[in-house]
Amino acid sequence: MTGSRPARNRAHGAIKLRYQRRRLRQFISPHLAEGEIAFDIGANVGDWTEVMSDLGARVVAVEPQVEVAESLRERFVADPRVSVVRSAVGAAPGTELLHPAGTATTHSSMSDQWRAVATEHRGVTVWHEPVEVPVTTMDALIAEFGQPAFAKVDVEGYELQVLSGLNTALDAIAFEFHRETHDELSRCIDRIGELGSYRFALHVGEWPDRLTGELPPDRALDRAAALPPGSWGMVVARRTDTTA
Repeated sequence: MTGSRPARNRAHGAIKLRYQRRRLRQFISPHLAEGEIAFDIGANVGDWTEVMSDLGARVVAVEPQVEVAESLRERFVADPRVSVVRSAVGAAPGTELLHPAGTATTHSSMSDQWRAVATEHRGVTVWHEPVEVPVTTMDALIAEFGQPAFAKVDVEGYELQVLSGLNTALDAIAFEFHRETHDELSRCIDRIGELGSYRFALHVGEWPDRLTGELPPDRALDRAAALPPGSWGMVVARRTDTTA
C-alpha cells in the first residue's frame, strides 16, 4: 500500500508494527474465518499475509518482484498455511513489464497512469528500467488453490486488470484506490458489479481507517470523488447476494 511512513527509531518501529497488525486484523477479520482461503495479491513483504495466516486462513501470497518474493518465501517457510506465487496478476496469462520504483518496492507498478500520479503526487521521482514478469489470473489461482473467501488487491494502479481476470463472485474483495484515478475506481466497481451484487465501504490512509459504511456503487463513487486531492485507501466490496 502506498504512503507508509518510516519509523523514527527501533522502539517506535515495534509500536507501529503492533498497531499495524491490530488494525489490519480489525480490517480483515469480518471477512475471513479460520480454515478459509485468502488471496494477497501484491503481497510485497507479507504484512497482510501474516495477519491472514494468524486468523487461521490458508493464504496465497502473490508477488512479482523476484527478491521480494524470495523474502516472502523465507519469511513464511515454516508456515504451512502460506503459499507464495512469484507472479503478477492481470487480465490474461502471459508476461508484462513491471516498473520498479526507486523509493520502495511497494511503489513498483505495471500501470503508466499510476506511475504518472505517483510521480506528481507521491514523490516517486526515480523509476528503474522495466523488467518482464510472469502474469497469471485470479481465475487461474482459483483453479489451483481454491476459491478465496477474501481477496486483497494492492497492485499500484493495476487493480482493474486483476479484476478483469476474475469471473467468479467472491464474498469479499478489498482493492486499493487513489483519488487521482477516480475513473479507474469507477471501472473497478463496474467490473465487480458484473460478477454479482455488492456494496462498497471506503477506508482511507495507511492503516486503513473506515470512512463510510457500506454504500451502493454510485454513492461510493460520489464519496470517493469528494475526497481531497492526494487521498487514497482501500475499497471493500462485500457480496450481498448468495446466488451461485
